Amino acid sequence: MDYVHTSKEERRRLLGLPYAERLEATKECIRQVLAIAEYPLIQFSGGADSCVMADIIHRINAKVPCVFNDWGLFLPEQQEFCERFFSMYGYNSYQAKSGVQWQEFLPKNGFPLFKGVKFIPENRYKEFNISKKCRNLKDKCWVNLRKEYPVDYYFVGMLADESPQRKSLFINNGFVIPKSDKTILVKPIILLTKQEVFSYLRDNGIMYPSSYYQDTYKGQIFNYNHCDLGCFMCGIRLDKFGYGRLGRLARNRPDLWFKLLDLGLRDTLHKIVTAYPLQAQYISEMLAEYDSDKKTAYDLDGVLCSMPHREKSFRTQNKAERDSYEQRKIEWFSQTPCLWNPQRPFTIISGRREKYWTETEAWIQKHGLKCTEMHMMTGSLTYENILNHKVKYIKELGIERFFEDDPKLVRGIRNKCPLVQVVLVPRDASSVKILK
Repeated sequence: MDYVHTSKEERRRLLGLPYAERLEATKECIRQVLAIAEYPLIQFSGGADSCVMADIIHRINAKVPCVFNDWGLFLPEQQEFCERFFSMYGYNSYQAKSGVQWQEFLPKNGFPLFKGVKFIPENRYKEFNISKKCRNLKDKCWVNLRKEYPVDYYFVGMLADESPQRKSLFINNGFVIPKSDKTILVKPIILLTKQEVFSYLRDNGIMYPSSYYQDTYKGQIFNYNHCDLGCFMCGIRLDKFGYGRLGRLARNRPDLWFKLLDLGLRDTLHKIVTAYPLQAQYISEMLAEYDSDKKTAYDLDGVLCSMPHREKSFRTQNKAERDSYEQRKIEWFSQTPCLWNPQRPFTIISGRREKYWTETEAWIQKHGLKCTEMHMMTGSLTYENILNHKVKYIKELGIERFFEDDPKLVRGIRNKCPLVQVVLVPRDASSVKILK
């Protein structure tokens, strides 16, 4: 059978075949495409369907490379999983970069299309700060990729049962679709269902991000049909049960959830609730659960701004080196970029020494932070002193939510203040800077 050129009748018949026959048809379709492709490529997003597609292709021709499109709206988990997968199974791979960061993109261009908010017409997207522009990042990635690899056929995992729309697209268009950029889109595993994809992965012992397909909400475990790996792309899915991707983000990465709210998501959701109160009742419920007006405080270094670290430890530095570091640190406290500018009034409770008060206060004013009061350290910077300092002001001020980047301090504060929501802000390259 010629899978590259099938009729509607043949495609309908293929969808009705038993699993084993559909799997063989999938493999044969891949073989036929690889026989005519000069520069085939696997578009690998890290989802279960990508893992199955890559495995089947790899068994037929191990030289076919994968590409991970860094659209700029992914969390680090997405890239980390893809790199781990490629390394474990020995895949050739590329990373197509858009050069865009979500922290910069979302405020300027709006949030991805909310697939769960179908009642908003397209001509009102701008009014609600909803955008389709994020999908254009894919084009930037492909332009950058083709400087390295002249792809002609690229394989994408699209499941026929994921939605009736995709099933009809397959019946009407087939396995391969010519694109405007002279490449050919190939959907080889369109014949498989999601459950069959999971079965294939388990039966063949293939790694996939299983934890991202399951979540716990109010004590109940439920499964996702779509794996986002912490992705802001492809629309932020909203539903009544667990509140979809946003609810999951609020539960698993509250630090990022609140940053997104401050970048404009809060205004977007409130606009939707105001304009469509009946249809968007579940959004209102989600905001009540995950964005209540709690009295909030933030740590400073590593949370609101980057944390300066010595190139050498204090004990191994001589006096001249220590004096030089101290001067650079004073300059740093005045000039460090703002990593997060919360949009509601808040308190700072920091382990930074009080002798840097003037530089810190000037920095706060420079970035327009809505800080109502600030409490800095006066004693020696031991773990116990810093913990007691933060616990003291959390209790005295009646703080209900506190953001902290030190995991040990998070555990200590949670132990001493069990009723306070203590949010861990993970450290990364942007939040820790070595002062040379």
